[in-house]
Amino acid sequence: MRSSAVVVMFALAVAAVGAAGCQEEPSLLCDRARVVWPFFDIDPRLDTSPDDGLQIDLELRSSLLPGTSVFLTVQGEEGDPVAHPQPAVADEDGDVLFTDVNVPFGRVTFEVNAHNECGDVRSLRTPYVWDGLGFPRCDLDLGVEPAVVDDLAPLSVLRAEHDGDPDQPGVQLQVSIDAGRPDMTVTLFALDPATGEQQIFEEESGDDLRASFPVTLGEGEHALRAVCVWEPAGLRPSSRTARLLVDTVAPDCELVDPAARVTAADDLDPGIDGVQIALRGRSTAPDVAGEAATFAVQGELIDGSAVDDAGESSAATTIVLDPPGAPQELVFALSDHAGNLCEDAVTF
Repeated sequence: MRSSAVVVMFALAVAAVGAAGCQEEPSLLCDRARVVWPFFDIDPRLDTSPDDGLQIDLELRSSLLPGTSVFLTVQGEEGDPVAHPQPAVADEDGDVLFTDVNVPFGRVTFEVNAHNECGDVRSLRTPYVWDGLGFPRCDLDLGVEPAVVDDLAPLSVLRAEHDGDPDQPGVQLQVSIDAGRPDMTVTLFALDPATGEQQIFEEESGDDLRASFPVTLGEGEHALRAVCVWEPAGLRPSSRTARLLVDTVAPDCELVDPAARVTAADDLDPGIDGVQIALRGRSTAPDVAGEAATFAVQGELIDGSAVDDAGESSAATTIVLDPPGAPQELVFALSDHAGNLCEDAVTF
């Protein structure tokens, strides 16, 4: 059979293994005969003929007796049912093939009829025949790649670097939805869970198969989701829900110790070469406790303690003054929970 055929399983379930013929008295074999169709859709990629319209092959697998004639009719959304010109005949395996079946676009009902020793067999199936412009979908694209912060999952983070217009309040995004085809009604919902306020945008997808919306999100948590509707088939695919935290404000931070000068009196262990000094930094931001902090002396990184509840981090290091009196650069750095970075640098 032709490999491009749409395979439609036409299965007669039986209660026992045996011949499909009927007895003079009604039998369980006949009483329980039925047809089972799988789900299938059709699109122009299956076209089998250069003639106008869409022609497909329908290949049916069945338990009909070899030589059984099977008749096919095709019913579109409008007009009368159309009989396929030629009946098909079940082969030795019960397989039946209808070739170059003319089908309209839209919702189509296929009906097959056969007659065997058990009487009339009738079954139908109503798939959708696509028009070649694409299949409905609803894929959400924020236009940027939010930051992933393990401790904030499942929220993704939008920071200042994601803002399309830093001169405006909030984060400006150009959100687009890939609808898969050009005639989908696309609705975007942007929810602020803290306030319950919801922005709703609606647009029809264009020739590029997309709908696009400028969206402004303020500081805090948000949820974005799109619903795409295709009226002809009553389909409503929806996108994933993007759960976002907008945090564009960097924390403050300050190098507290050492001050502007380091003297011999600051040496914590005069018995060791160099000057042993304590390092201390502080932040008053509310979302830095538990975060890592670092210090750097002349570019050499030193891990500080995790920021405590008072916003402080500390470390100890040795400064070798070579040559004596040479200026030293000291940097204190930390990030808030969202990954916004703060640095304070001092030369002493």
